[in-house]
Amino acid sequence: MLQDYDNDYNQLLDGLNVSANPARLEIRKLKYELFSDTEHRKFFPTATPIPPNRESYASILNDKRVLPICRYIGSNATYFDGRVQILTHKANDILNYLNNKYE
Repeated sequence: MLQDYDNDYNQLLDGLNVSANPARLEIRKLKYELFSDTEHRKFFPTATPIPPNRESYASILNDKRVLPICRYIGSNATYFDGRVQILTHKANDILNYLNNKYE
């Protein structure tokens, strides 16, 4: 069970690292094209976040490069969410086995 979990974990990790790179790079590039420095500062974690201005929303909605990236991210999230749930189930099986065997 442990080897099976470890193999699945490593495959998931490799998949996350490889499949997310193109979208991450494109989003970083677009982020600096679509948002001003002032808008970027608003997104940093703060106690009082400020929503982006109207121009930022318009640039996101009107830029034809954004939608395909969003679809890619959404499909990846759906795929990897299922894989993470399977991995979590396997981890729980291992923990239950150890708890029952070594109480």
